[in-house]
Amino acid sequence: MEVCRPSIHEYELQAAVEYEMIRQGASYTAFPSIIGSGENNLIYHYDKNRRKAEPGDLVVMDVGAEYNGYAADITRTIPVTGKFTKAQAEVYRVVLEAQNEGIKMIKPGIKLRDLDKKAKEVISKAGYGKYFKHSVSHQLGVDVHDIWSSDTLKAGMVITVEPGIYIPADDDSISVEYRGWGIRIEDDVLVTENGYEVLSKGIPKEIGEIEKIMKRSE
Repeated sequence: MEVCRPSIHEYELQAAVEYEMIRQGASYTAFPSIIGSGENNLIYHYDKNRRKAEPGDLVVMDVGAEYNGYAADITRTIPVTGKFTKAQAEVYRVVLEAQNEGIKMIKPGIKLRDLDKKAKEVISKAGYGKYFKHSVSHQLGVDVHDIWSSDTLKAGMVITVEPGIYIPADDDSISVEYRGWGIRIEDDVLVTENGYEVLSKGIPKEIGEIEKIMKRSE
């Protein structure tokens, strides 16, 4: 967020993120970093990271460090200019609400599909249901997509919560200012005995927080 600016290349943001991971003791990245600007953020697992970000773009940064044998998987979406447009902010708030509502449900006994259902309900109610096409959660551990024998949550498990809305540039059913970009927000959450703990809570995701950080870095 601090180094992003118009005309920066995706690989420059990748370098900044990965430098900080290694500087703080990570062994390496848990998966190839996804830094998607403009229409590239419509691609869930885009990792070419060669495009130059232009004014008006959003950048989806889906990254994770591998530390002491365990993987992280965190996503933030930021505006290249440091300020969300009205349309971008509207969609962002829907994604954030879907994430928050899903996170609040987490406790032992809940199933991953329950979280998925809740996030889809929130996004569909806001009118963006057809633009959310992936699951809202996956298991996290020694692998970034860990495999468990059951999707029922138990204390000690760690999962992601990552709703997203992706609107193609050629979708004539929606106003042009909403087209050609996607938004995803992802946090890593520990299931506790009585609920949850958001492990990535220190990474800002509120619109005001992001814009404040990016304004300070101008």
